[in-house]
Amino acid sequence: MKKFFYLLGVVLTSITLVACSNPKQEVKTVDNDFIELISEGLEKRYSMVTESEDSKTLFEAIKLEQNNLKQIEGKEFQNPELKTLYEKYLEQLKIQEENYMHFNNLDNYERHKVFMGSYNERSKIISTLIDKYGLKLNQKLSDEFKANSVMVISSEEIDKKIIESFSKVKFYKADSYIVRGDVKNETGEAIQNKSISAKFINKDNITVDVSEYYINGVWEADEVRNIEFYLTSDKSFDKIEFSVINY
Repeated sequence: MKKFFYLLGVVLTSITLVACSNPKQEVKTVDNDFIELISEGLEKRYSMVTESEDSKTLFEAIKLEQNNLKQIEGKEFQNPELKTLYEKYLEQLKIQEENYMHFNNLDNYERHKVFMGSYNERSKIISTLIDKYGLKLNQKLSDEFKANSVMVISSEEIDKKIIESFSKVKFYKADSYIVRGDVKNETGEAIQNKSISAKFINKDNITVDVSEYYINGVWEADEVRNIEFYLTSDKSFDKIEFSVINY
């Protein structure tokens, strides 16, 4: 019996030693790596485009940022928000890669807006990383992105209020091809350089027409305007969805 307990003790000790010699390895997360890599990429991009403003250099700078960040693609993040910001930032770089040639090309204004829209989204992401996660950049670069982020967020809030102002109005058909309504500027701000796009949708949730109203001059806060949308057909609709176009 003593021999049995002795052998049992040897077996248990062996199991314990094996378990201790093979501890479960912790998964390495890349939260800090992301902050360091984005800082490195932004500083290098800034240096490149400062020295040369041609589109080829811009493309190379964008690719540098992409390749720098792709070092941690598919790896684990501890913080879910940082992972989301990482993925969103790569998406914006992809948009810029596809539209880099339109950075200063106002002849193709739609594609130019796409590129600049990506710059605005990057500004918001970078500002969040600076404020919440300690991203370090040179002062000029940091100030640029934070200032643009504030401007973009403010514009988005105004656009949201514009849509709310239009959505509460009961628009009516003045005739077969004109839809009218009196809209009050309830944003608290003077508005200019914007258009309101109206999508006319029927009872089957099918868009039957789209029209645009351009804000001529300055639309002062609390000013009421008689808004007209011109249709291309006399098809009936049941609701209108609004969006804002910035120029």
